[in-house]
Amino acid sequence: DFKLTGSQNVLTNPGFELDDATDDGFGWGNAAETGASASVEEDAAVAHGGSKYAKISTTGDAQWAVHYTETPIDVAIGQTWVLSAWIKDISNPVTEGCSAGLKFEVSDAGGNMIPYETMFTDVTDEWGLYSVELVIPADMVTMKAVLVGQTWAGPPGDYAYDDVWLQNVGVLDVIPPDPVQNVGAVPASYYNLVTWSDNDGEEGETYNVYASTEPITDISSPTVDVVVTNVLEGSQAAVHYLHNPLEDLDVTYYYAVACKDASNNVGEPGSSDGSITNTAKGVPTISLTPPAAFAADGDLQEWYDSGIIPFELGATDNSYGTPHLGFGEVDDDDDLYGIIYAAVDDDYFYVAAEILDNVVNNDASAGWWTADVVQICFGFYDQRGPKHVGMQRGAEPDYKMYFTPAGANSDNGAGVLAEHGDGNYFHEVFNPDYVFEFRISLDSIRIDNDVRLIPANGMRTPFEPMIHDNDGEGWEGQLTLSTTNNDNAHTTCEVWSNTWIGDQSTVGIDGDDGVIANEFALFNNYPNPFNPVTTIKFSIPETQQVTLKVYNLMGREVVTLVDQELQAGYHTTKWHASNMASGIYFYKLMSEKKAITQKMLLLK
Repeated sequence: DFKLTGSQNVLTNPGFELDDATDDGFGWGNAAETGASASVEEDAAVAHGGSKYAKISTTGDAQWAVHYTETPIDVAIGQTWVLSAWIKDISNPVTEGCSAGLKFEVSDAGGNMIPYETMFTDVTDEWGLYSVELVIPADMVTMKAVLVGQTWAGPPGDYAYDDVWLQNVGVLDVIPPDPVQNVGAVPASYYNLVTWSDNDGEEGETYNVYASTEPITDISSPTVDVVVTNVLEGSQAAVHYLHNPLEDLDVTYYYAVACKDASNNVGEPGSSDGSITNTAKGVPTISLTPPAAFAADGDLQEWYDSGIIPFELGATDNSYGTPHLGFGEVDDDDDLYGIIYAAVDDDYFYVAAEILDNVVNNDASAGWWTADVVQICFGFYDQRGPKHVGMQRGAEPDYKMYFTPAGANSDNGAGVLAEHGDGNYFHEVFNPDYVFEFRISLDSIRIDNDVRLIPANGMRTPFEPMIHDNDGEGWEGQLTLSTTNNDNAHTTCEVWSNTWIGDQSTVGIDGDDGVIANEFALFNNYPNPFNPVTTIKFSIPETQQVTLKVYNLMGREVVTLVDQELQAGYHTTKWHASNMASGIYFYKLMSEKKAITQKMLLLK
């Protein structure tokens, strides 16, 4: 009979939950709404062993259906898991355009899931044995095993699965690799080419590349950016694109590279001997000054007159100088080209777009993403350090939206955000070309326990606009901003681009012009308690070098807010603590002659 087998000391509950809906925590759509299903059937003539087998059926269009382990299975770093099954195509006739596969889903202690790539296979009308293997990466604590059936605009398909085997073969290797040697970088046009030497004695390893404007001693520091992960053995190079708000600017970076072996052990990083200075490309930002006469009426003249620099996406170039097709083909800029404006103030988030499209097709019968539509993924927080893998709520909320002629819609499950003509949204199709304007209050955009955005000049935020193209024969192509977004921005934030709010790259220091202080003083932060942003004010009686640092209750430094020479007077800065845990923190103002410490409480 259809079964999941394995040693009982590995699986406390070896059963599968069989569900005809794929909206089961994996971020997929609901297959039941379009006719796909997953079930257990009893037919000894079909089953591989016994009389029962698992069946996945799709009726066409773009569909998923799954069987998955009902109870998450506890796992540990370095364990190797193998999932195998006998699979057979039982369609009549045998289908093309559909596929069956096996998949692992692993999650960390916070429930954030990493969707590992599915092993799809071209099964036949004869039973065949297939398997997929996963070494559990760091920080993952639970795992689910999944049987998958899918179709993309293909004919109906039926697949049978039997004698499913899930096995933990143990920890094969727990020794981390050595630090990477010969880390360096070579400047090029708006990017640095980071290079290193592969580790001797390793096989099947990959490499993670990091960058910071400060020497790198801890790759988990919020000052350290992740340039790229999982660079294959033998590549020994990665591109670090250099961006700056609005204008070109010379920037200086240090680099580090860490090796991850075939068992997912990550070694200590090897660092570059020094820094490298190169010119960063000025890119559009989310403006802090929306058009004064904003009206959601389809007339973009107020945006043209605002001086706001839009994001531009084309087949041959984009605002970041890195044109990319996330899917399919776009012939040229006449086929598809997009101009997208973004702004935010203390009350609203604004978006406007003008899309040049030679054929506008709004047929979304195969899914909204298969029509001519703009999609935007973004995060409302100051993103420093590693990017999110899965979508997060709370202190660092991630949002996904798409814009159709009928309305602006959440792709996070929050439904319709605004309707055409309601004063907050307007969409007009000219064919060729279309435009839309949209605004949403910063309170209304929040989902569940999301922290409300408090816009500040210099916040760096994830921001990934995409434009889908359909010229009448189905989904043809997708323009993206990010070079790593291969139609997977809806599943992971790691491929999203970044921009800034305002016109500076860090949340900086504001001085009270013309007011000279007569003492070296550090004032109480406000608000206090706070969540997640607080303002710190201090004064210095003369021009001097000062530092302002934040420490946790154990006395460990968590962030440097100021480290520069400042003019005499009063100064304020903000601490965005969205990635910090609740608790008591100390902030310390220091000069060559004096130091003052105050206490504050982060309460989430």
